[in-house]
Amino acid sequence: MKKNKKGFTLAELLIVVAIIGVLVAISIPIFSRQLEKSRDAVSIASIRSAYAVAMSDMLTYNGYQGENGSGTGQNNYIHEENGTRIYVNHAGSKYYVSAVWVKVNVKSKKANDWSGLADNLPFTLTDTNKNPATVASTHPHGDMGKDFSENKDTYVAFYFDSKGTGNLQYAYIFQNGKS
Repeated sequence: MKKNKKGFTLAELLIVVAIIGVLVAISIPIFSRQLEKSRDAVSIASIRSAYAVAMSDMLTYNGYQGENGSGTGQNNYIHEENGTRIYVNHAGSKYYVSAVWVKVNVKSKKANDWSGLADNLPFTLTDTNKNPATVASTHPHGDMGKDFSENKDTYVAFYFDSKGTGNLQYAYIFQNGKS
C-alpha cells in the first residue's frame, strides 16, 4: 500500500511567501501615493468651498451700511464665525469688502503641488501675501512647503480690488497658530 502524503513542501511554502512579499513591496508605495492624492482632493475641495464662502460674503457685505466694524483700515472687520473674517474698508458711508479669510481643512501631509488639482481652481493660489503677477512661479498653487504643520490652523485669504467692485485680485494660503 502506498502512503499518500498531503500538504506542501517547505520549498513551495517559501516560494508563496516570497511572491506575497514582492506584491506587498510593490503595492505599498502605490497605496501611499493614492492616499496622498485623496488627501489633496479633500484639501482642494475645502479650498473651493472657502472660495464660495468668500464670494458669498463679498456679495453680501459689499455696500454694507450697518454697524461699524472693529478697528480701522485693513483691520476693520464685520464679523468672525467659523474661522472666517470679513475685512472691510470705507467708501463714503458704505463699506466694501477688501478681504475675506476663511479657515480651511487641509489634509495634505507633505509639500507638494496638490497632485495637479489646483490647476483647475478659478483663481491662482499662492503661498505668499503678494499679487501673483508679482510673484515668481516657484509655488503657483500654494505649496505649503516644509513649514506646514498639521497642528496649525490653515487659512485662505481672498483679496478683492481696492475700488469696491468685488473683483478677486488674488488668494493665498497660510497658517496661523502654535505648532
